[in-house]
Amino acid sequence: GVTISSGSQVDLRQNQFATLQGTITNNGNISLDSAGFPTTLQLSGAVTLNGGSLSMSNNPNNFIVGAGAGASLTNAGTIEGGGQIGNNNVNNAFTLINNGTILANETTELTIAPVGKTTNNGTFEAINGSTLFMNGTLTNFNAATSTLTGGTYNAVVGTIALAQANSNGSAVIASNAATILLDGPSASLTDSNGHDILRGFLSSNLAAGNLTIQNGVLLNTSATGFTNAGSVQLGTGSTLTVGGANDYIQTAGTTALLTNNSGLNLASGHAFQLQGGTLVGIGTIQGDLINSGGTVLPGLVGRAGTLTITGNYSDPLGGTLDIQIGGPGSSSLLTVDGSATLTGTTLDLSLLNGFNPAVGSQFDILQAGGIISGTFTNSTVVDGGLTFSVVYQSHDVFLDVTANSVPEPSTIVMLGLGILGLGAIANRKTRSAAR
Repeated sequence: GVTISSGSQVDLRQNQFATLQGTITNNGNISLDSAGFPTTLQLSGAVTLNGGSLSMSNNPNNFIVGAGAGASLTNAGTIEGGGQIGNNNVNNAFTLINNGTILANETTELTIAPVGKTTNNGTFEAINGSTLFMNGTLTNFNAATSTLTGGTYNAVVGTIALAQANSNGSAVIASNAATILLDGPSASLTDSNGHDILRGFLSSNLAAGNLTIQNGVLLNTSATGFTNAGSVQLGTGSTLTVGGANDYIQTAGTTALLTNNSGLNLASGHAFQLQGGTLVGIGTIQGDLINSGGTVLPGLVGRAGTLTITGNYSDPLGGTLDIQIGGPGSSSLLTVDGSATLTGTTLDLSLLNGFNPAVGSQFDILQAGGIISGTFTNSTVVDGGLTFSVVYQSHDVFLDVTANSVPEPSTIVMLGLGILGLGAIANRKTRSAAR
């Protein structure tokens, strides 16, 4: 093995080539700088790159290639820049296993393994308008089942392009168990023809994976619907639109609307079918919400807030509405523009930050533009020593504090002083008896 000491830089410049063998412990930086001429790093046999960085200057004439049969590269550090990890010569093919980070951060495209196989267990990332293009066989993507598994794919105002995702001109990921982040309005995960892969998401697309869109990403799925059993997070100014006349179905996992301008849009007459897992957030769901076995948490975990439904709310089978109260004017609120049918819903309650409301305090928890019908499965909710009764009106539901056995802090202090006083009296009596 070879160790590159901390802070050191190994430079490979124009018209030069070097060969790597065995395990390279890189505590510094290996630099490829073609300056307009081919610069090549060859891999002989199985090569492991541990730690540090391998930087490719902003030029397509940077090459990392295999040197004969059996070449492979296991990356456990960072490979960054612009150039080609591989070339089109089958004699220079190698297998790439990424356990670290491969980062496109130049205007020159960073191309991964045009010939050979690639497995991503780490992170593919493209930033600042850069493109990371995977043109070999990505073993994480199964073209037969249109499944992307493993690894992280972060397009931070950049593009990650996967050639194998293009099948007969259509871009499809039917099932994803990887982690995908689209950050910024120009961020995208595409195929080699520029088709938006995520727009081709089909049912069961998030079997166990994570999809996060934030900072102005507007993402439309295909016309065949969207099923989540993993994690979907919708951040600032970002909207997920379920294409066609289809529902958004969640069987497990979480859907989170993280900001007031986060949105999940469904076609007219279609619904978010919450069959399991949790819906949490402070944004807007355009469409109906049918809660048949999940938990609706207006606000964020540990923070009360308002979740808006532009359609109707119903619970035919037994879901949960989880309300958080953090103080006067700070309680979770579910607003429904249409009607709300509560039959089947269990009400849960959490008090935040030690809040102790007085008897007679009231907290709005649900408002509807249409009629509210039915009642929760429980007519009272108890949290610690507090009892809340549910009060129903035609367009409003609120909680009324009807009993409070929790002592005020001042009472606790006085009680403590009283106990100490009694202890002192008892102690004096004991000493007197001893005399």
